[in-house]
Order: sequence, then structure tokens, then C-alpha cells
Amino acid sequence: KASEDGIREAVADLFWGIATAGRAADPSTPEESPAKGGAAPPAQWTWTGAPPGLQPPVVPVEEGGTLCTYFKFCKKHVKDKVAFKESVRSFDKVADAATRGEMEGVVSRALERMRIPEEIVKTCANSALEQVGLKSGTYFIVPTLFHLVASLQREGREFAVLFRSFGKDHEKVKSEWNAFCELRHPVFSRLIADIGPLDGSVPHLPDRRVHRLHTLYRDEQGPLLLLDTFTNGPE
Repeated sequence: KASEDGIREAVADLFWGIATAGRAADPSTPEESPAKGGAAPPAQWTWTGAPPGLQPPVVPVEEGGTLCTYFKFCKKHVKDKVAFKESVRSFDKVADAATRGEMEGVVSRALERMRIPEEIVKTCANSALEQVGLKSGTYFIVPTLFHLVASLQREGREFAVLFRSFGKDHEKVKSEWNAFCELRHPVFSRLIADIGPLDGSVPHLPDRRVHRLHTLYRDEQGPLLLLDTFTNGPE
């Protein structure tokens, strides 16, 4: 999926609101159609006004209401998988226009920070950027990860990095991440330049590069781990 889709899904899971009970959304029924036969109206989600965050805010919740993120609200009330993804990414189940504006604002700021600085694009040849997995003028890995790893490494913490995806984007992640570890990233390798490369060439530093890709597949027969196999499941 596109970087913007991932950002929109992340934002949807950072905005907390109060969900009121109602019937699950029917993707075949237009939103403006009235409920038939006296059925309960669709469930509604109202933002608490708290800043986006991983932890739920401390806010009063009236009887019959549930505190949840917009993502969790859609997961519970939009049953069709295609409609679920669309609602999560478009914020179309957010009734309040001002709230949608706040969410779109966070998306816009995140997308802006994912863009490679213009001066870097001008000074690096396209082939050089492509070699480290950077195309279309944007990073593939969110910048926060590079800052976090540099900070943890500088503090001497013991940690590991695991990349997990439901798609086929690990090769792109591998290219950009390994460039960072080998001090070849045009922007973020500077964060560890004083520490040294994280490629195993310095005795006291670990090799944090991605060398192998595996697949964890699960179906009705149970989970299956495929070592050194990169696939998105059977076609």
C-alpha cells in the first residue's frame, strides 16, 4: 500500500473518541438513507478533543458510550473489508467536519515530513537515491525510526528492530534501512555518524542490517513460518 495509506491508518488509530451504540454500516446502503423498519441508527463516533496519542485520554464517558480510536470504531462497525479500509483512510465515518479537518491536518504534516528535502533531491542523482530505496521524492521508512534507533544506540541500550508488513514492501524497507546502517543514507546516516556504522564492521557495534526475509502465513490449518521465503501467501 502507498505511504499515505499507511499514514492515514496510523492517524485513524491515534484519534480517540466516544462511540455510541448502533447498527453496523451496510456498504450497499447510502449513508443518507433512513433506517428501515425502525432499526437503530448507525453507530456514531465523536472525537474527545484530546491530542492524538497511543494511550486513551482520561475523559468522562457517559453510559452507553465507548472510548475507542476511530480505527477501532471502523473495525467494529464497518463489516465489509473494502468499505472498512476506505472508511479508515478517508475518515468518512467522522460526522464532524472540524474533526475531519484536524485529522487531515495531521496527515498533511506527516506527509510533509516524509518528503525528501529539495536540496537533497537536487544534489543526488536519481540512481543514487534509488539505490537506497528512495523514489518519488519521499522516504519509505518514517524518519522517527532512525532518530529512535540512533538515540537507543547512543545510550547503549539492548534492543532489536523487527519489520513486519502485510504487503510486499520489505525489499524497499531493506534497501533504505541497510543504507542507514552502512552510513549511505543521504539524510539520516548523519544521526549515527559519530557512533559508527551498524553493519558489523566495528567490533563493539552490532550488525543491524536486514539480511534475510521470512514469511509468516496463516490459514484455517494454522500458522506456517517460511524461512528465507518472501511471499504474500498463495495466489
